[in-house]
Amino acid sequence: LIWQSAHKYGLKTTIHMTYASLFSDKIIELVKSQHKEFGDEIGLSLLGLPCKEFFKSSTTPIST
Repeated sequence: LIWQSAHKYGLKTTIHMTYASLFSDKIIELVKSQHKEFGDEIGLSLLGLPCKEFFKSSTTPIST
């Protein structure tokens, strides 16, 4: 994976997460471990925001 190559050369990466990925325990643990071990940044991407996880948690009506 690309981030493994970056870490091999001492580079930090920015992990871009989607809203839906915040609901995956496996992804959350991976991202947290990368942040703790390598100091990687974590960013939230709002692309693809209208996912089923968003609509389940939103009280604001949004037309699609």
